[in-house]
Amino acid sequence: MKRLRNFVVLDINNDSEKVIPKILNPATRQPNNTSRESKVSFSGDDMTYSITTKRTGNLAGNTRSNYRDLGKEEQEKKFTQSLTGTYSNLKLLSLNFNSTLNDCSDTLSYSYSFVAPRVFTRINNLTLLKLPLTEQMLHLDFLLEERKYPIEAWKYNTCDTLTENLVVVFPENKTLAEVPKSVHYSCNQADYTLTFNVQGNQLNVIRKMVYYLNYVPVPDYSAYRSFIESVVNSDTQQIGFK
Repeated sequence: MKRLRNFVVLDINNDSEKVIPKILNPATRQPNNTSRESKVSFSGDDMTYSITTKRTGNLAGNTRSNYRDLGKEEQEKKFTQSLTGTYSNLKLLSLNFNSTLNDCSDTLSYSYSFVAPRVFTRINNLTLLKLPLTEQMLHLDFLLEERKYPIEAWKYNTCDTLTENLVVVFPENKTLAEVPKSVHYSCNQADYTLTFNVQGNQLNVIRKMVYYLNYVPVPDYSAYRSFIESVVNSDTQQIGFK
């Protein structure tokens, strides 16, 4: 179902003489959503990341399938492997699934934390850090200047809504060099917002991506490509401390 959603199907009804095409998106379908509450803090050049995650729909089902039948040690090993590539030589500190891992509730919840070493880059008096979002869109290699054929975007995403509330606690004796600019991008297929707000010694970041359609016809391609490039640039930006 997750890959056939929004596809055109034929509604064959024995009570009707007509075969009617319709979009496959049942009203009873549980949305495939992920929401995260994240916080990062620093000790020297090391960053500690604490995250609470909630998932619904197929995303919850996939997580249950991957972890429910594993012991604690195997869960931690597999979860650490899933984080590989995020930061070099990170160390998992904790992983806690609650009772929703073993039931059939709509929402699955879990929390984890890890330490990533040597996360800063220094240029003159600036200390730079890649914006530590859990969800980041990466460049898609197939986004050429022009396309002759549509894109089946469901192959690259199966979510409805992704949200993250991130708190970045400033390093000791540091202030933010410049508050990043909040942005909003939209196209027929999706909507994206990234907002920044400073409160005391912390930067509050809210990222939200809402997916509407998982099919990109050729006339939409230029706008879709521009949207993806803008999101990638926003997700992968750096923040500076002085």
